[in-house]
Amino acid sequence: MPDPVLDDLADRGQLSDPVQLRAQVRRMLADDRARALTSRFLSHWLQLDHLRKALPTQNHYPTFTRSLRDAMERESWLFCDHIRKEDRIILEFLNADYTFVNEELAKHYQLPGVTGPEFRKVSLRPGDHRGGIITMASILTMTSHTDRTKPTARGKWILEVLLGAPPPPPPANVGNFAPPAKDQPEPKNFREKLALHASNPNCVGCHKRIDPLGFALENYDAIGRWRDALGDEPVDNRGTLPGIGEFHGIDGLRTVLRTKQDQFVENLVAQALTYALGRDLSYYDEPTIADTVAALRNNNYRFSTMIEGIVLSYPFLHRQAE
Repeated sequence: MPDPVLDDLADRGQLSDPVQLRAQVRRMLADDRARALTSRFLSHWLQLDHLRKALPTQNHYPTFTRSLRDAMERESWLFCDHIRKEDRIILEFLNADYTFVNEELAKHYQLPGVTGPEFRKVSLRPGDHRGGIITMASILTMTSHTDRTKPTARGKWILEVLLGAPPPPPPANVGNFAPPAKDQPEPKNFREKLALHASNPNCVGCHKRIDPLGFALENYDAIGRWRDALGDEPVDNRGTLPGIGEFHGIDGLRTVLRTKQDQFVENLVAQALTYALGRDLSYYDEPTIADTVAALRNNNYRFSTMIEGIVLSYPFLHRQAE
């Protein structure tokens, strides 16, 4: 609710002054009550509520406990709130060199030197294979099966959540994996089985976009632990995308996402504007998105610049209660 400062500015008719609006946006973003922007908008954008539905089997993943799941969720929440409170660069969602862990999660990530249940900010090295939302155990776990990874779900999450380009739903007549034809050999592994399924003419278009992104994350198991091998074989983390070519693992995936940086920024602005307006966007909102993206480029992609751009936009300032 408005505090005395906002009430006073409103009484004096100064809340429509862009200078005052910018100052108040920055003041409010630094206030602890702005945590609601993390718990409501950012958590919803990342679909973190799906983590509560993830049920890795104890037979396959005995280290997955309720406290570990809570720690995964807490890491993502603290990371997002840090970007909000410290006015960080929004591109850190893709590739930050830090995260937040307690002892249990640090052990899960094989990060040394962290003891106790309290969460703290830790610096990440390249060899830690972490950094940004996409390598967090919360995201990797909620986009997995109960007993194995699910590359299609991981790729779909990247397209839908990070890039704002969700694939269409699968055709109604496409079910589980069909057995190979009589003249075809049995698939040797899950990757070959999925490739056989994706060769269906009704499926191939979407799977060509989705699966390469997900397979790049195959070094992370179904609860987000790093692995170099699957049994006696090294992890196959290859991906190939039209117009990009072949890439490998998380480093290759980060390179792919850097080429799509503008798409990520535009999508995040659109998601924030949708949240702010409380309605779906339409063509007449496109100038607001374009102006906010331009402002972000000119201000080093600071989180506050995105919020300011939305607050000072025509759709936000002229919205009406139904």
